[in-house]
Amino acid sequence: MFANVILAGCQKSGSTSLADYLSQHPDCLLSSPKENGFFSKAANLADVSRYARHFTSAPGQTPKALVDATTAYMPDPRIPGLLHGALGPDLKFIFILRAPATRAYSGYMHLYKRGQERRDPEAVFGGLKPDTTWAESEEMRRLARAIMAGSVSPEVYRGQYDDELWPFQYIANTAYRRQIERFETVFGPNRVLVLTFEQAVAAPAELAETMGRFLEVDPTLFPNGLPHRNATKIPTKPGLRTRLARIVKGRPNAVDVKPQPTKASPEIAASLQTLFAPETDYWSERLGQDLRAVGW
Repeated sequence: MFANVILAGCQKSGSTSLADYLSQHPDCLLSSPKENGFFSKAANLADVSRYARHFTSAPGQTPKALVDATTAYMPDPRIPGLLHGALGPDLKFIFILRAPATRAYSGYMHLYKRGQERRDPEAVFGGLKPDTTWAESEEMRRLARAIMAGSVSPEVYRGQYDDELWPFQYIANTAYRRQIERFETVFGPNRVLVLTFEQAVAAPAELAETMGRFLEVDPTLFPNGLPHRNATKIPTKPGLRTRLARIVKGRPNAVDVKPQPTKASPEIAASLQTLFAPETDYWSERLGQDLRAVGW
């Protein structure tokens, strides 16, 4: 069995919660692991049949929707073509988006809590011009300097992705329109569903109806709303952080790092909102939602 539905992102926008939500429907089967990232390594394409090992249904289960929930697919420009070539033209894609400024900062905090990102927020987001092309280039310049200084650790992703730097590109990873248009160009817009995290949380009945129509499954069998998964938290007490680091030695989700605010400072938040204003305006019009009213 291969996936026929790709939950491709966006990272830190509720994709883990949405994957859990889908997995609770009897006609949906989530890949194992959730983020298998099979197509993020070109070497895997030498034997695409191995992809099937990520989908094992229970005895008697005949799922209609086999879901690969890998958020690394969204920013990778190779992925639409690779998926089309390997899995065919009939794939469906789901993208769940979050307020861009919040998502960018949350992406930073996600790596910071793991100890793979050790720069402070000002070093990452301070002094950005309201020009996305410039900001993305500046992001890469800062990242290059941080690698030289040992302030980030991208090598931990080398075995998982061909591009080990992608998780550290917080601004570029928030280019929703550019990334989703790549999938629509290859597969067609009718095979792409775009949701917002804010609307999914606020209107669970509408979410169920939307997912039911898109996946052609019974909407009444979805759970009542998104579960809360994969929140980013860092213990504030140094002693507790150290004990956790010892307990989970070798695991990525808790290390001894100095706590940073889980929300961006007002100055950084305002700067990021200005930077991502074109994204907000585009998706507000396309989705028919006043996204500024919900914090975009």
